[in-house]
Amino acid sequence: MARRTATKESAAAAATPNFNDYPAISTMLDGPDGERLRQELEHILGRALKARAPRRQVKRMVRLIGAHYDEVVLLKDVSSSGVRLLVRGDTPFDLRDTTDMTLVVKLPSGPRRLRVVVVRLCGQDGPHLDLACRFAAESEGIEAHLAEIRSYMFGKA
Repeated sequence: MARRTATKESAAAAATPNFNDYPAISTMLDGPDGERLRQELEHILGRALKARAPRRQVKRMVRLIGAHYDEVVLLKDVSSSGVRLLVRGDTPFDLRDTTDMTLVVKLPSGPRRLRVVVVRLCGQDGPHLDLACRFAAESEGIEAHLAEIRSYMFGKA
């Protein structure tokens, strides 16, 4: 089973509210006084609220490769900053060894390799671990790769 380690990224992610989990607040933010409410919440929280992009369910098999890990996993979400993956829970996976991993996505034009860092364990989905990963800042041409991946998966960039 996976061991959790606390990181600055996971602490920041845990501190960032997901307003999809609070439908009353989401409704008020979308209402006529939404801007005023947003400003007051930002004042209380001490930081700007970020609007989250709408999510599309993705179900693609990709390969996740690390120092002690090389498995096919399920890609369940992709955004401009990272991905969500489902990995087998019965395969040894130590979160402390996940600071430099590569995600390999097969496309018609050839495989695309994206460097990722696991930032948190989101929970379990049946026998699988739900992991949130961000793209490593050093990934070259990441915007072009993401555009190609989105075009292949969703039919548009």
